[in-house]
Amino acid sequence: VEHSIFVLVSKSGTTLETLTNESFVKDALKKAADRVEAYPSYGSLEVKNKLAKTLDIPPEFINVTAGASEAFMAIAHGRNYLNVAIKAPSFYGYEYALKAAGSRLEHFTTQGFHNFLKGYRGDAIFMANPNNPDGEFFDHDSMLEMAQLAKDHSMDLIVDECFLTLSGHEKDSLVYDIKNNPVGMNHVIVVRSFTKPFAIPGARIGYFVTSNKAYHKMITPQLIEWNASNLAQAAALAALDETGSYIDRAVNIIKEERPRLIKALIDKGFEVPEYESGANYIFFKGPAGLKDKFIEKGFFIRDCSNYYGLKDGDYRIAVRDRAANDAFINALNSIEL
Repeated sequence: VEHSIFVLVSKSGTTLETLTNESFVKDALKKAADRVEAYPSYGSLEVKNKLAKTLDIPPEFINVTAGASEAFMAIAHGRNYLNVAIKAPSFYGYEYALKAAGSRLEHFTTQGFHNFLKGYRGDAIFMANPNNPDGEFFDHDSMLEMAQLAKDHSMDLIVDECFLTLSGHEKDSLVYDIKNNPVGMNHVIVVRSFTKPFAIPGARIGYFVTSNKAYHKMITPQLIEWNASNLAQAAALAALDETGSYIDRAVNIIKEERPRLIKALIDKGFEVPEYESGANYIFFKGPAGLKDKFIEKGFFIRDCSNYYGLKDGDYRIAVRDRAANDAFINALNSIEL
């Protein structure tokens, strides 16, 4: 498809949720191809140490995984939760992993979540910040309050921060609270990935952070051996070398372009949440069947009807660079409703 730059999740499941995979990542992957005959570093030690230096946290707090999905699956099985609360709507991967581990699930929404969680007596809370798919961002105080609620009721808090880097709110990551208060935050697990910021879903590399040594002992055996390939580790190392300048550019582009897309959607008569998306994507409500109309114009948009609590007519689009967004807006304006 000519304009597949707007694909969020294609028919093959490929994610392209950021601006581009820059040449520094592609160059690293090409060089790493020469090492495919060798086993990768067990435990991805070089990546772990470089992450520790970048995030300024102890390396023993980090476990490298084959993308965020392996982290969720390993956490679900390693911690073996009986009852789990999940923010709704949210990424289906949490349910997929937890159901595989035999957990019982309950869902809560932003409205009234305080009352729900104060009365909830489960084992863990799973959520994302910013939330996927609606882009709702929870400020630092709200996340600390969530962490305290979980602690008060002896629950784990698992936070998916895969989109946080591109939100411009990196300083609000709970990773730094884990660093500064390792005992008080030892019930918190933060999951992150290289997929979203650097557009390398095919490389499959991410990580989770927790200060709880016992949790690492439970979760690590759930990871497959040599889970991150030489290519994946090379991509991660190259990404970490360029994190500052690349992410700054990406965040600035997203901040400039997001309002243009929101205006275009509203002008077309679609409903966009009152809060501004805190992510590099925009959630909106439109007519059922809109995805097919965009396919006819050469674009995929993410149909969100398979998210818990959502339905036909709920969609998500990515924020790209100006040229790509102009092409999308032109397609949007040409669609007859």
